[in-house]
Amino acid sequence: MIKTEYLNTELIVKDKRILTLFRAVENHGGVLRFVGGAVRDVLAGKTDGFEIDLATDLSPDELVEACQEENLKTVPIGLKYATTGVVIADKIVEVSHLRKTGTGYRFSSEFEFTDDWSTDASKRDLTINAVYADERGNVFDYYNGIEDLENGIVKFIGNPEDRIKEAPIRIMRFFRFYSIFGKTEPHLKSLKACIENKHLLKTVAIEHTPPRSAFSASILQNTPRRRKKSSRTSHTPRTRTLQYSYPPRTVPKYRTARQFRRFPKVA
Repeated sequence: MIKTEYLNTELIVKDKRILTLFRAVENHGGVLRFVGGAVRDVLAGKTDGFEIDLATDLSPDELVEACQEENLKTVPIGLKYATTGVVIADKIVEVSHLRKTGTGYRFSSEFEFTDDWSTDASKRDLTINAVYADERGNVFDYYNGIEDLENGIVKFIGNPEDRIKEAPIRIMRFFRFYSIFGKTEPHLKSLKACIENKHLLKTVAIEHTPPRSAFSASILQNTPRRRKKSSRTSHTPRTRTLQYSYPPRTVPKYRTARQFRRFPKVA
């Protein structure tokens, strides 16, 4: 679904120098679009604090060539995840490349790229995060993400189990975004897939957890949350700690038979 001039991109583009990157990609025969959080948040009514994520149908090599023609510096970050960094105003802007294979939590350095935007959208996590927009405000919504956002529905794209197995961290993302945008009961199929695949969270590196998910991070670190009163287990004798409260010399090293005698010895 395409909506013409539907989005006010001026809310996203605070620094006009980023438009140089759009021109560079366009001059090289490619297309560059906003995707993910910035588009979603503007559609949800947010006015600032956006993290800009971009996507292009150019391959990594083609994007580097396009940037060199416009004297833009590229940084080889995220190539493991098919992402190239471009330096704009002393900041690194991440640009992902459209792909149809190469996803999965056991990432490979080889990807099969595509120029089909709907195919790339099918590999993203949630419908509300798979909405694209160009610099003119034209919006490209392949999985009814706008409608889901308006209705407060947070769900995975396609088969929830497939999306989770591609990247188990999406379990955390599902609950995080549901807590922000959810207006109804959790999507049943998505919730069920999260529960049935929760064991995959063990494969998520702790540094990849979202910054606002301290609770999730503590689970992954296998750190039990204990109350102060529960620091002593119920089977531990209370008297065990008392022997260290007395000076060592007051506790006899041994006892004689006479010290144990309670009654006078019978002749």
